[in-house]
Amino acid sequence: MLASVVITGSVAILLIWVRSEYQRQQEEAAQLKHIEELVRDAHQYKEVITAVEWKLITMRDAVAAGEHNWAMAEELGIAIEEVRAMRRGFSRESVVKLAEEQDFTSTGLLLLDGQLQMKRQEAAGEGIAFDCVVTSPAAVLVKEGVLDQFRLQQVIGDLLRNALRAIRAGGGEDRRMLLVLGETREGYQIKLCDTGLPFPEEVLRNFGRRGLTTGGSGHGLADLCEIMAQCGGSIQVTEHEAGSFTKTITLTMDGRAVLSVSSPLAGVEYVRSLVPEAVGEGSP
Repeated sequence: MLASVVITGSVAILLIWVRSEYQRQQEEAAQLKHIEELVRDAHQYKEVITAVEWKLITMRDAVAAGEHNWAMAEELGIAIEEVRAMRRGFSRESVVKLAEEQDFTSTGLLLLDGQLQMKRQEAAGEGIAFDCVVTSPAAVLVKEGVLDQFRLQQVIGDLLRNALRAIRAGGGEDRRMLLVLGETREGYQIKLCDTGLPFPEEVLRNFGRRGLTTGGSGHGLADLCEIMAQCGGSIQVTEHEAGSFTKTITLTMDGRAVLSVSSPLAGVEYVRSLVPEAVGEGSP
């Protein structure tokens, strides 16, 4: 009788966990799809905002230098009016949702903002659309001592360089990257999706091994794994058979320090610890 109760209870707990996990995955997929839709709707609007931003920067610098230039202020007013006129040609609902739910510029760290803006400009110069969505500031990672700012920017820089290299090598017409930063139930997450070439099978099976390269120095992915092991963060590498992107790399500050690789195309799937001394949970 007791055994029956225990078994029934265990099954019930398992069913609850499976349902919760399925719901979490569905919510995450829906959120990413929603973000993609907002980004797509707002592309032209962002172009205009960037132009106005440069006007604001120019005016700010002039004011800081003590040059109260009324002609410049008038130019700024004209630019704002142009934005308002063009805005009427867009879906007001999309623009409002974008403004309310997403922040494409501020990570809470000025130098990280600058790094992302520089990469946007680099990507745009090559015809690559690079969008960044910040649902909560990455500055919390520095403030709480999870990562120092140098390591945080190194990690994001390594991810972006790899994605850009894969897109260039792919040579296709669909050239996109999407970086999403924000809090999740598991911990703060850094997620980068791209439409570039998939990883070579050898890189997937030995992800993070120093010297193994996709065309770079052979240190980027190794540094990424070491930094995540040190801060207890996990890495999830997923390659997609179909969908908006070719692959996704997700970093989650969950305290587990685990590497998960899943590529149906290459037939590679495993989970192992990022900490060298620990025994992995699986094998390539």
